[in-house]
Amino acid sequence: MRIFRSASLLLLVVAGLAIGQDAVTSGVDPMAGNGSIHNNLYTNSYFGFTYKFPTTWKVLRGPDTIAQTGGCGSADCRLLVLETQKGTGRVEIRAVPLPQGTTARAVLEKAAAREEAMGLKPVGAVTESESGGWKFYRVDYKSVVSGRDLLESLLVTEAKSNALVITVLTDSRNTLNELASGMTGEGITAAQQGQAAK
Repeated sequence: MRIFRSASLLLLVVAGLAIGQDAVTSGVDPMAGNGSIHNNLYTNSYFGFTYKFPTTWKVLRGPDTIAQTGGCGSADCRLLVLETQKGTGRVEIRAVPLPQGTTARAVLEKAAAREEAMGLKPVGAVTESESGGWKFYRVDYKSVVSGRDLLESLLVTEAKSNALVITVLTDSRNTLNELASGMTGEGITAAQQGQAAK
């Protein structure tokens, strides 16, 4: 179990580093971390979305943590970090500024290329889907650690000149798909919805 947890954290760090290298120096708007968590539902009032997660998962980083550290404003901002009680699953949502002329798909493809260069094997090609009015680009990975499957999904969508990046790690295909489709457009204005669906 400890090896599985270490491997999952390592893969999450790899994914985070790969995507973070695409960030620009202008940074994320300090208000991007505004939101709340109630009854296992994370609401981000800046980007206008909610993210539902299982009741048994722990919040490691959320709006309160961001507020205590002075908001976002760095080259990228970890909006939400969740983990299972036993450490066998993890979710991270980050905001990364999109350089002008760059698409969310391009951010995902660069991150995927770096992960593959580090030895991670994709399960299929990049796919497109919609969830809650948001268009996502997604790529899945599968690894075997201590005889158990470790599944990872990278999802990227665009909102307010940022790429919203969701990284999901778990040992369950059902949990992976549930968490990968947990974002909805609560409170999104028509203009924001149009931008997210690009």
